[in-house]
Amino acid sequence: MKIFLSGQRLKIAAILGDATMHAGKAEALLRQALAKAGVNVPATIDLELSKYTNNRGLKKLMFNPKQELKDPFGPQS
Repeated sequence: MKIFLSGQRLKIAAILGDATMHAGKAEALLRQALAKAGVNVPATIDLELSKYTNNRGLKKLMFNPKQELKDPFGPQS
C-alpha cells in the first residue's frame, strides 16, 4: 500500500517518526543503565495514561481519545 503525504503532513510524519526513534533509543539506554545497576526491568512497562493526561495543564483538561496520536509504525518490540 502506498501512502502519499505532502507538505505539512509529511513534516509531521517525519517529526513523529524521529520522536519514536529517539524515544526507543532513550528507553534502551535507560534499560541498560538500570540493568547495570542491578535493577530488574520488566519487558513491558505499562504506563497509566490517565495519571499523565487527566486534570493536567492550566485548564485541567481530561484525556480525549479522539486527540490521541497513534504510533504510525505500530507497537515496537
